[in-house]
Amino acid sequence: MVNAKVLLLESERTNAPSFAPALEKRGYQVAIEHSAQTAVKHLHTVEPDLVVLDAASLKTSGARICRLLRASLNGTPIVLV
Repeated sequence: MVNAKVLLLESERTNAPSFAPALEKRGYQVAIEHSAQTAVKHLHTVEPDLVVLDAASLKTSGARICRLLRASLNGTPIVLV
């Protein structure tokens, strides 16, 4: 996928490492959100090809957030880290 759009959902804490620089280095367009609610609000404007959910940085299992995102996405893959 050339210029694929990735929605990255991760913590906004400054001490948590981000996946964004690595994804951008590989040519992905990255939109970062820091909460599930804002991610869902921006799904239709971002129209991501992939959602990366960094549950470890959010200190959650991510299951609830995945369910919330899946209900709003039309088959867009979610990678849960």
